[in-house]
Amino acid sequence: MKHFSKISATFCASLLLSNAAFSATDSDTFEVRVLVADSCEIVANDLDFGTYDPLDAVPLLSAISTIDVECTLLTPFDVGIDAGQNGTGVADRKMIKDGSTETLDYTLGCVLSLPVASAILTNCATNWGNSPGVLGVGGDTFFGLGLGTLVGPLPIVMSGTIALGQDVPTGTYRDNPVTATVTF
Repeated sequence: MKHFSKISATFCASLLLSNAAFSATDSDTFEVRVLVADSCEIVANDLDFGTYDPLDAVPLLSAISTIDVECTLLTPFDVGIDAGQNGTGVADRKMIKDGSTETLDYTLGCVLSLPVASAILTNCATNWGNSPGVLGVGGDTFFGLGLGTLVGPLPIVMSGTIALGQDVPTGTYRDNPVTATVTF
């Protein structure tokens, strides 16, 4: 038994010494990566003019709403609005009377909204269309840069006007759908 204990002690000591002999290391490096995609989301809110009185002395009936756009940080984007269903183009928008063919002309434009830093150039002040320029130059859209998720959606103010004095019968007029598109 003494002999076995000596062998066991010798074996354990050799194991301890052999671990010390194998304590060398080797390393390698690796990369961690992700591609952050350009991404945008758009929410277009209805524009309601309320009540139109063609005999009113005010030259224009106006209303505002927002188109909310959220894009990844610094992603360039354009927001355009089509002609709607009843006009012949973005310069000739029309609402049509429910159950009739009577039309009422209106215009859409944009108003520079806060935060201003996101809007590089806006070409949609008087007639908001869907023809983007090059980095905001030319065209008739709203051009901006994404503010990222910490700021949240950018509310782009949409202004609508109806010229008074249009000789139309009473009733509800609408243009539906009108499509807002974000291109990024």
